[in-house]
Amino acid sequence: MSWPEHVTITDVALRDGLQIQPNIVPTESKLAIYRALISAGVRSLELGSFVHPKLVPQMADAQALFESVQPDPEIQLIALVPNLRGANRALAAGVTDVRIVLSCTEGHSQANTNRSVQEGVAEAKAVVDLLRSESDARIVGALATAFVCPFDGIVPAEQVTRMVGALADMGLT
Repeated sequence: MSWPEHVTITDVALRDGLQIQPNIVPTESKLAIYRALISAGVRSLELGSFVHPKLVPQMADAQALFESVQPDPEIQLIALVPNLRGANRALAAGVTDVRIVLSCTEGHSQANTNRSVQEGVAEAKAVVDLLRSESDARIVGALATAFVCPFDGIVPAEQVTRMVGALADMGLT
């Protein structure tokens, strides 16, 4: 087995770490966290998610966050984009790095996005097509619940393989 020469670790505190907090964290506080992470040497982070603001109020300021941070070629600022509406908001904010997440299980997909796995794949393809036609954004794919799902239990390897194939069919890594 050979090891890669380079590994990127992406911090998700500003997105995943804050999204379920009961009290809204003000944009300026999020920017202070961002500055502290950058000062600590973090060079790749999920700055926010372009989800529906009423469903995830902590992410309502995603556009303001992205617009408030000065672009730096040494720092990768990733936006989670779950659907076409979110993709349009990300484009308006000038996002250059996008992560598309697909659920490997029906239970998680329904709970997380209110759609089936197949509907999620179709929506992700539409998002990728829009982003490619409207921007030069770097787009990567990710899988949720690839091993164990809190709703469906152990995830069959064949399902994970299908989902990896769906991302690969979209040209995502």
